Amino acid sequence: MKTFGIIFGYISLLIVVILGFFVIRKTTGFGDNEQSQTSQNAISKSYDAKVQTDLKTIETGLVMYFNTKNQYPKTYSFSQMSRELIQNSLLPSELEEPNSNYQYKYCSSDGKQFLLEATSENQNIVSFGQAQCTTGE
Repeated sequence: MKTFGIIFGYISLLIVVILGFFVIRKTTGFGDNEQSQTSQNAISKSYDAKVQTDLKTIETGLVMYFNTKNQYPKTYSFSQMSRELIQNSLLPSELEEPNSNYQYKYCSSDGKQFLLEATSENQNIVSFGQAQCTTGE
């Protein structure tokens, strides 16, 4: 009889542990691949929003640069263009790309038009401007 009580106690404990595991998994999403994918999508969308904001800020700086100098910075280099805007107090500081999966590009060969773009994590391209560029940083 005493052995039956011990076995029954172990079985009850095992059932409680298994049920607890399922409850924790369900409430926290532990091991839930769908929830993990949703989190990745949210992070990706936040990076996309940062890129949109950065490009709009840069576009505003470029328009102000054009209004004072009568041309856009003539370069195929994003970093050179951003330094030019910073030196003219049209950008607060060097903008950092949100992560290594994004790349910012700029070009203006004639100073009359520019192309400013970013390639996002999922290969979406966000563009401002109308210049046709074949090379650039």
